[in-house]
Amino acid sequence: MAVVILFSAAAVQAQSLKDILGGVVNAVKGNTTTEQTIVGEWNYNRPAIQLKSENVLAQAGSSLMVGTIEKKLAPYYEKVGLKAGSASITLTEDNHFTLVVGKRTLQGTYEFDSATNALTLNFTTKTSVNIGKIKGEAKLSGGDLKLLFAADKMLKIVKGLSAVSNNSSIASISKVADQYDGMSLGMTFAK
Repeated sequence: MAVVILFSAAAVQAQSLKDILGGVVNAVKGNTTTEQTIVGEWNYNRPAIQLKSENVLAQAGSSLMVGTIEKKLAPYYEKVGLKAGSASITLTEDNHFTLVVGKRTLQGTYEFDSATNALTLNFTTKTSVNIGKIKGEAKLSGGDLKLLFAADKMLKIVKGLSAVSNNSSIASISKVADQYDGMSLGMTFAK
């Protein structure tokens, strides 16, 4: 009986140690997404996409496909001002955000649910496009912050940032997004 109790206690300790070490490893890698880990100033470095459709994910090389699509989007993002060194987002502890792209600034408040990574941006800056509330998700991956939105929502943000809402680059981004059912568009930021 004593052996069973000792073995059970050892198994519980091992499980707890495994959970603790797993949490530490994820924190060191920068993959734990919480409200505290997304707070700060983040600098834009490239487009982000996520494929969610079962058909697309079932295709071989979907991670290669993601990289190819991101490279295809990069020049269009740059034409609307989303380029490394000229765009950033700041998320504050009091749930406010500021998105700066070139000389344009959009502000508002945000809500984040760490259980689901759901991020809701409520844009309060008035632009030629009424952006309003946009729901998406925030994920930390290897120290980078990815903000992802349904393609139509991301295009709304891009239009709000663009000086000209009828820009041909925006139409090009839309065409790329339309090619892939279940694709989320967004931005990758680094601290």
